[in-house]
Amino acid sequence: MAENSTRRRGWLRATAVAGGAALSSNLAHADVAKQSETGFKIEHAVVVSASPQDAWRVLLTPSAWWSSAHTWSGDARNLRLKAKVGGCWCETWDGGAVRHLAVISVMPGSSLVMEGGLGPLQGMGVNGVMAFTVAPEGDGARISLTYTVGGFFDPSAETIAPAVDGVLGEQLHNLAEKLGGV
Repeated sequence: MAENSTRRRGWLRATAVAGGAALSSNLAHADVAKQSETGFKIEHAVVVSASPQDAWRVLLTPSAWWSSAHTWSGDARNLRLKAKVGGCWCETWDGGAVRHLAVISVMPGSSLVMEGGLGPLQGMGVNGVMAFTVAPEGDGARISLTYTVGGFFDPSAETIAPAVDGVLGEQLHNLAEKLGGV
């Protein structure tokens, strides 16, 4: 229990640091679109040179693009995503397992919707809905990410929203780089 609490506090500190760094650099179009005392909505989008089919395939392999610094195990290779309703964006390693998000909707090739709290949000009385869309744009693809979170926040939603925004912006940037850049 103490190890999980320590890990959660470490993740929150890493989230805050990365969030600030990501906000200060222009990694991708990102925005805390809305926020209040009880929630926030984050929107990100990137355009990549990869085809929509390739973008979709890589999106479904978070171990290939998610930052190890933003995992519970410290190694993104432990991430798996089963893209079917009821499927799991999970992380398993010797010593633990975490369900990050549960899949609630899949439109193969174009839309993936999941629910749950990432990182320190798991320990709060909140829930989130994360949606990815992939669409053709020019000779490439546009990948959009929306994460809407609501509930009881400690620290406040206004405090944590910029950090979550920064972390998700970093991840979308990683995905874009994996797909040949923007």
